[in-house]
Amino acid sequence: MNLPKSQMIYEVTYTYNYSGTVCPRHEQLTESAKNNVAEWVANGVNKHGGCYADLVIVQELGLMDISNLDTWLKIGQKNHWIAEATDPPFTYASFTECKTVDYLIEKLGLRGWCLGQAFYYRNLCFINQIDGGSEWRVIRDGISFDSWSCARVIQENRAQFIDTLKRMLAATDEQLKKWEYMEAGPTSLCVHCSRKLYPGSSTIHKVDEEDTCEYCWIDKKFYIDALVNKVKAGKRLSTLDIKPIRYHDMFSACGVDGSLIYWDENIAIGTSSLFDYNRIIVKNLVEGKWLIVDEYQVQEECLAVR
Repeated sequence: MNLPKSQMIYEVTYTYNYSGTVCPRHEQLTESAKNNVAEWVANGVNKHGGCYADLVIVQELGLMDISNLDTWLKIGQKNHWIAEATDPPFTYASFTECKTVDYLIEKLGLRGWCLGQAFYYRNLCFINQIDGGSEWRVIRDGISFDSWSCARVIQENRAQFIDTLKRMLAATDEQLKKWEYMEAGPTSLCVHCSRKLYPGSSTIHKVDEEDTCEYCWIDKKFYIDALVNKVKAGKRLSTLDIKPIRYHDMFSACGVDGSLIYWDENIAIGTSSLFDYNRIIVKNLVEGKWLIVDEYQVQEECLAVR
């Protein structure tokens, strides 16, 4: 198996039409891959009933960097999960270079990749270790140093992913080997326990505009105050708002229907049952009676409560 030759990489757009559904595509393709798409466009409808059209070459992105491919292939072959890849097998063809961080995020933000699929940006490589999943072996040059659930991180906090990526690129070899790459960048301290914090992380919370670590946020029940303040401000809760509730608090039933999260002389916030954390009920005390003022499913949100 010979090392592939470096090719020009192009940013392209095109469409794929299947059964009347037009799917716009935006890709970074090698010259040979671009030529394949051009051939499919010229051939019209394929044997599966779909057709490619509207190929546009947006710009040249530079030559493909193949300097680390041999090293990354050998590291992947020694990984007992990646080595099991058969459909397709793990080869040089498994690697796709991403010339921009945005394109890397676009690819790693998806799930369902085949075992051994690999994407790389500069000298940082990600190889999928779970067939049909998104758990990536992370390698910089010849150092395999972490396993990262990229899709989950990107979904929860894109800024955190980018910040961590920058630290992985900037870290010394020793920091990578010791799993201390987060030290390669600015840090701060939790004002409550002096735990070291890394800006950009979703585990840093603000209490009176001061940095608070996730442990103090949970142990000192600061998240309850943030949740209540949000509801009292007329805002609805998100899945990330109730995440600490779901995993760190047990509710006890009370006179208010459902399971109680918070209650004072004016407002009660709870869930519809002990087993349905995603259904929120808000009640106000009016003339001695608790009346429902809002009831809803919590909203999906990609940013943590601040």
